[in-house]
Amino acid sequence: VIDFSSAERNRFLQAYIDLHLQSKNKTCSHNELQSAATCCLKGCQEHFWAAVVRFAQKHANINPDDAKAFKRTIFVLLALDRVQDLRKAVSVIYGCFPGCRTWLDWWLNNAQAHMLFKAVTDMPPGTWDIAPHTTNVQESHHQYLF
Repeated sequence: VIDFSSAERNRFLQAYIDLHLQSKNKTCSHNELQSAATCCLKGCQEHFWAAVVRFAQKHANINPDDAKAFKRTIFVLLALDRVQDLRKAVSVIYGCFPGCRTWLDWWLNNAQAHMLFKAVTDMPPGTWDIAPHTTNVQESHHQYLF
């Protein structure tokens, strides 16, 4: 589980590849390892939720009277299992909250979406639900790692 910075994502991918290329059983190519590493990535839902709250608090983006409904509607996207359900929900959100289109498009970008939304994850079936949803425990130990 990582946050959504491209630097952190790229560093994880490179570390995964480097680790496996150094092993004695070098049976996978660089591209195969990159694909395997991508399947291990999951974005931190707490970081996403914080971004949703920040976006909803800006009155230029969302009418204050609609902020609660916006947050609830966005959070539903995380639980959807099927791509077509995700697309329908996003279409409804765009209709109800047109000011969020650019912001939500960034989250729906391939790199972020595959780490955040179960409907489009690259993880093997069943893995998504058992993988942690947040990095907060990891972040509390960064002082020991770096």
